[in-house]
Amino acid sequence: MIKHLNLLLILCLLPMASRADDVRAPYFALNSSESSLDTLPLKASKAKVSISGTIAQVEIRQTYANTGAVPIEATYVFPGSTRSAMHGMEMKIGEKVIVAEIKEREKARRAYELAKVEKKTASLLEQQRPNVFQMQVANILPGDEVEVLLRYSEHIQATDGRYAFVMPTVVGPRYSHGSSAGCSSNQWVANPYLEQGKNTATDFEFTLDLRAGLPLKQVTCTSHRSEVQYLGKQHASLVINSEQDPSCMNRDIIVRYRLADDQISSGVLLHQGQGEGDENFFLVDIEPPARVKPEHITARDYLFVLDISGSMNGFPLQTAQKLFNQLASQLKAEDSFNVLLFAGGSDTLSDTPLAATQANIRRANRYFSAHSRRSSGGTKLVRALQRAVNMPTDVEKSRSIVVVTDGYVDFETDAFDLIRDHRGSANVFCFGIGSAVNRHIVEGIAHVGGGEAFVVTSPSEAAATAQRFKTYLEAPVLTQVKLEARGFDAREIQPKNLPDVFANRPITICGKWQGPAIGELVISGIRGGGERYEQVISIDQSAAEGRHNPALRSLWARERVRELSEYTKLKGDEDRKREAVQEVTNLGLTYSLLTPYTSFVAIDDTPRPIDDPATAVQQASPLPKGVLSKAVVSSHSAPLVKGGSVPEPGSATLLLLSLCTLLMMRVRRCQA
Repeated sequence: MIKHLNLLLILCLLPMASRADDVRAPYFALNSSESSLDTLPLKASKAKVSISGTIAQVEIRQTYANTGAVPIEATYVFPGSTRSAMHGMEMKIGEKVIVAEIKEREKARRAYELAKVEKKTASLLEQQRPNVFQMQVANILPGDEVEVLLRYSEHIQATDGRYAFVMPTVVGPRYSHGSSAGCSSNQWVANPYLEQGKNTATDFEFTLDLRAGLPLKQVTCTSHRSEVQYLGKQHASLVINSEQDPSCMNRDIIVRYRLADDQISSGVLLHQGQGEGDENFFLVDIEPPARVKPEHITARDYLFVLDISGSMNGFPLQTAQKLFNQLASQLKAEDSFNVLLFAGGSDTLSDTPLAATQANIRRANRYFSAHSRRSSGGTKLVRALQRAVNMPTDVEKSRSIVVVTDGYVDFETDAFDLIRDHRGSANVFCFGIGSAVNRHIVEGIAHVGGGEAFVVTSPSEAAATAQRFKTYLEAPVLTQVKLEARGFDAREIQPKNLPDVFANRPITICGKWQGPAIGELVISGIRGGGERYEQVISIDQSAAEGRHNPALRSLWARERVRELSEYTKLKGDEDRKREAVQEVTNLGLTYSLLTPYTSFVAIDDTPRPIDDPATAVQQASPLPKGVLSKAVVSSHSAPLVKGGSVPEPGSATLLLLSLCTLLMMRVRRCQA
């Protein structure tokens, strides 16, 4: 009997052991009872944003300090904008400033580890995802204060006449199935979180200085309470800090602004290198034509793919249902639709598309409500997408797949690859729901699917967003888009293939140029009504206005990296992958750019008085606003931990096996 019971227990535990060893998961951190250890070393994070025209220059100062009694090594996982070009880092200890070097990722890691062993203070910045970064600072002694300064640039686009600058402040808990993207692993997913509703103790400040270059009509902060200061017709500023709002770090900061008469800043920016052999760069924003409504709109078949996993519980799921109601209510009688719900598994409303009748829409709402009340489990997004692309459609209609999710997964590239493999069968649109969604996957799904991305941060935005979606589908702004350079030696243009334009937003193209700054750039395409469209941009005029925009150097390299590594299918073609990895690495080293294959490392060469190895401490993040504790607990077997550290999953499994062994011994003794 005992023998059989032992065998049964071992068979039950083996899958758990295998899974735990392969997959990391977020977990909760509780306050440490060990007073000698400082478990929250990030004391301050201050962001200074300067926007000039359409270019944002951002500086982030992170201050790490050790108020405990033992040396520590701090690790902090933090978010960034999906379009940021991170191009500089410095570390400051006392009055000493060390400028970080950009190195190949493995070389930077080895240099950091060696410095740590040699008892030197060092910092290492790695990219885990295009919008997720990890900072490590080694050998912070008791009483130390180490400041790390990060610099990045970003290009800001207008959509429907409105500009938006977004700064994420927290990484949401990710569901992982053990895959990896690029050269990074999924180890960063094992990030500690504070309990639901608990604010971080980090002193946070965000300042924005906006010089639009054209008269401003309105500036608003839609995510936080902040009073906008108008310092001139073209100049405004605002401040957000944790002193006024202790919870300000639990959601994206979103600042929107409009120019007078809803103008869009369009034209060419030029940068001319000053030294021999220096490269020249350009960036052009081309205002698209006015939207033309076609006389006859083709009937469409919509497949709504809705995320009801544990992380969507509460406000995100309520918002998703409200958004679905709005989207469904706008379907025309000749349209058809279906619904696929997913979490750990998936389920469909119908085996075949349903006519968009009021009765069927009410049936879909009841179906969504019934299942969402039982929402839980992981986010099997790729399996859901696989099922979606294979579901039957009405061949007489144009299909659109509409994905609604918070994107809290770490296998973004698997989703991109799957959608790319089926591109052409449907346009894919993606709605991100939540206060701090994973914008990388939301934007990436739309990018490779030939659709648009939307982010809804509150239920009040659902109706307006659904209306925008309807407008986009009715008549694309421009298709078959092409760029031609006339008398202007433009080269290495990004992106190489211009996508169809659904939204009323400038078409942005960047590249290098040689020779004199003369000639024209010509954009052409087909308007929504089927007419040919062409717009000519003069280079001569832009050259006369100035040729000093150094940020274009980093922005061009960032776009090239994005095209090579983030949305490009690399699986199954090892030669192509090696070439792409090498080119991304070279871009990172040449343009001093953080990439999946290059990292920043700064080392103070003076050894510190340390007797024992520093204790590793992982900075805990607050849960994003509206995300419940269930999102962490349901991601995996997430233990509550103490002091910001947790036994490794493999160790946890071994501990469980040991407990079972002791239990068996006790049973034997009782029987004896």
